[in-house]
Amino acid sequence: MKGLKSHVGAFSSRLRKILGAAGGSETGASAVEYSLLVVFIATAIVAIVGTLGLQLVPGFQQVVAGL
Repeated sequence: MKGLKSHVGAFSSRLRKILGAAGGSETGASAVEYSLLVVFIATAIVAIVGTLGLQLVPGFQQVVAGL
C-alpha cells in the first residue's frame, strides 16, 4: 500500500503543478485531483476484491459443504 500512496502523491503533485501553471481557480484543480484520486482508489479496490474474491470462494464452499 505504501507504494500506491507514493505514486498517487507524486501524480497529485505533478497534476497540481500543471494545473497551477495554467492559472485560474484552485477549486477546479482540487476537484480534478480528488476525482482522479477516487478513480485510482476505486480501481485498486476492484482489483484487490476481484483477486481475493476468487481465492476465497473455494474456502467458503468447503464451509457450506461441511454444514
